Amino acid sequence: MTNKTETTSSTAASQVEPSKPQSDQASASEFPICSVCGSERIVRDAWVSWDAETKDWHPTTVFDHAYCQSCEGESSIEWRSTPPTKTERICMLNDALRTGRRSDGTVLVTVGVNGLGPQFVAEAREAVAAFNDFNADNDPHGEHDFGALTVQNEKLFFKIDYYDLDMSMHSPDASDPSVTKRVLTIMLAGEY
Repeated sequence: MTNKTETTSSTAASQVEPSKPQSDQASASEFPICSVCGSERIVRDAWVSWDAETKDWHPTTVFDHAYCQSCEGESSIEWRSTPPTKTERICMLNDALRTGRRSDGTVLVTVGVNGLGPQFVAEAREAVAAFNDFNADNDPHGEHDFGALTVQNEKLFFKIDYYDLDMSMHSPDASDPSVTKRVLTIMLAGEY
């Protein structure tokens, strides 16, 4: 059994680069959050060694791979000195769906957008993913849940709505991915 475990650990070590020590990444007042949803419930792969003197396990190597227990997916770590607000978390989750970094929501295109053909739909989705012109006029609440853009001379809107997991009513907390299903709709401006 020991040989099998060592073989598995060696394989994992060759595939993942060890991270810098924590002192190189953050000051004493900073803490890690998920770069996708802002949760502090992020875990990382690590090796631990048994210390016979203290009779306890101690971390020896921490790897770059990170996993978020809140949004239930692979993530990268962002170091913060203060926790993100609810609005910042909603914004982060909306950006993750819109840009395709997370696939735990639904992306819909309307009949009008779909009627312009598969090439147009692909370009529209790429343009929505690349959109970053959020301002006080189109994003008054800072949630990145709406945008207006033009693709092939067609004026488009995108909108993100928040539902409960059954998709029967609004989410009780749009900042919590464990109780929220996001729906991104891409539509012609005339269909709004």
